[in-house]
Amino acid sequence: MSIITLEYISYITVLVIAITVSWKRGEKSGSTYMLKYLRDRKFLDDSGYHRFMHHIREEERRNKDEEEKDI
Repeated sequence: MSIITLEYISYITVLVIAITVSWKRGEKSGSTYMLKYLRDRKFLDDSGYHRFMHHIREEERRNKDEEEKDI
């Protein structure tokens, strides 16, 4: 393996790592911004958020129970 090939592989590896880290940070900041935006404009208050999360958890449990029954 030549040095040039090794150099290209290292550049590609660094690029993939940078894209992955950037993607994860962007997802987190986007989600945080969306929740803050909804709360600031009274679309989603704290009690509404808790009801929403309770609903999501119930749906996940139902889906999990249905998958177990199918097996």
